[in-house]
Amino acid sequence: MTYPNEVIIIICEGPSERAYLQQLNRVLREKECHVSFNARLSNGGDFNTVKKKFRQERKNNKKAPIFIWVDFDLYKRNDKGNKDKYENRGRDIPEFLFSKMNFEDVLILHFEKRIIDKWIQICKEKKHFNKPLFSDDYLPLFKRFYKNEVGIKYNKGDLPFDLDEAKIMNIFKNPHNKNIPFESGLHQKLFGLFSSYFVFE
Repeated sequence: MTYPNEVIIIICEGPSERAYLQQLNRVLREKECHVSFNARLSNGGDFNTVKKKFRQERKNNKKAPIFIWVDFDLYKRNDKGNKDKYENRGRDIPEFLFSKMNFEDVLILHFEKRIIDKWIQICKEKKHFNKPLFSDDYLPLFKRFYKNEVGIKYNKGDLPFDLDEAKIMNIFKNPHNKNIPFESGLHQKLFGLFSSYFVFE
């Protein structure tokens, strides 16, 4: 997949995703790639909120590629019927690129398997894969884990690391491991673009 000299609009939930996309833009500039991502915040992953934001962006950008990147947790739980609404969306609404189960789970995919395995074990104990934890329970757990394992304080809205080549390689390789239940629809979509600039073994 290539979009030469093009801006891809990515509708995402909040400032954490926006900070991440800014880092991806930096990586692509360093690789002299003429593609950039323009984050447009929906301020939440609720289906109706995201749908409204998409239609607004499509109205103002009739030809630009627009991706929708949101967390899967509330769709897995079907909070407020979000799963049902998504499955019955209109033809004008594209498939969502889900972070499974959420953005922080995708962040972990940037690390080596030793750290991922420890986080998987905690998630299994909390039954996060069957019924994703709500943020009030999830975030304190993740913050404690991240501080203990990575040695950096995690604050929602910030990206707690600089993207480098090793982390880029991890995020594209780790989801192919059948023992890792986390996924990133965005990175699956972008694999073709990044594989033009990185050598994935």
